[in-house]
Amino acid sequence: MDKGGKMRGGIHQHVFHGLLTDLFYCYFRFQFNPQDFEYSVAISVLLKALTAAPFPDFNLCLSLLGESPVSTLPSSTPSFPEEATEEQKEEIRRSTKEATSVPAAGNLTDPLIVKLSNLSSYLLSARFRLFWKTFASADYSDVREFAKGAHGFEDAIRQVALESVKGAFRTISSTRLAEYLNLSKQELPNFISQYPGWTIEGEQISVPANPDNDVKATVIREDVQVDQLSKLLSQSQTPVLRV
Repeated sequence: MDKGGKMRGGIHQHVFHGLLTDLFYCYFRFQFNPQDFEYSVAISVLLKALTAAPFPDFNLCLSLLGESPVSTLPSSTPSFPEEATEEQKEEIRRSTKEATSVPAAGNLTDPLIVKLSNLSSYLLSARFRLFWKTFASADYSDVREFAKGAHGFEDAIRQVALESVKGAFRTISSTRLAEYLNLSKQELPNFISQYPGWTIEGEQISVPANPDNDVKATVIREDVQVDQLSKLLSQSQTPVLRV
């Protein structure tokens, strides 16, 4: 890439794909060079951005796609040719209304990007069961195909769920956690063993203490002397008392 981020040849696209296997987030050079837009690279970046939840990487990526050649919503205020009749204007209004009613990710209406946007909203709202159910559905088979090229995608999503649980629970049932991670109860112990501090005790899993789930009451004591309040007390007196 040159200083402006312009890609010079297919080899750079190959390097870009290589970076995606190791990095959570890659800067969208396509914003500055929309003519070099490559759809598969854009989807790969969005998939990687999903694994950075709850940070706003995914929405930042969407905002950088504004000038890329993907389907977008038309302006909500239609423009009419000068010679248009009232019937033609009404037809333009109707078609604009229909276009703006389609599912969208911001202003983007590309079907695959809309699906990724839905998955992002599930992660940000901690609806992990719904995320996995949707991800495994027949309608999302194209998402799964792209996810195969994102190294460790499913495990990275499991880490997102695990961090969310870590901040909200002290203990959690193994059944519930297995559903959040899309793992069987037999697979769960092996996955949990990779993370220090997590222990399995029968049907319960103990979550390591951290500042988010181990809130301790803090008593702040201030030693204020009466003479320090003399000025305040004098100001609060009525004019009669001051005399």
